[in-house]
Amino acid sequence: MEATGSKLTNLSDIELVRLALEQNQAAYIVLYTRYNAGVRSHIARYVSQKEDVEDICLESFQKAFSQLATYNPEYKFSTWIYRIARNTAFDHMSRHDRE
Repeated sequence: MEATGSKLTNLSDIELVRLALEQNQAAYIVLYTRYNAGVRSHIARYVSQKEDVEDICLESFQKAFSQLATYNPEYKFSTWIYRIARNTAFDHMSRHDRE
């Protein structure tokens, strides 16, 4: 099954992850677009600086996409990405407190 363009937006998260693992760049973009606002909002619960929220959001997606093979499809993708975002925010706060 070859899915491109707008057809990708109709796929489930699990299907998008599978395509992303096959190096389909459009699948990464769809996942990012689908979860960007939610991840940013989730991070803003822990971090008040707008610039930091954006940096942490990007770092969270970098971590998630680099470790995509570890995602367990038995669980929701949203839970997985939000956990990464929360942990990244906590790491940021720890680094900030040490400085």
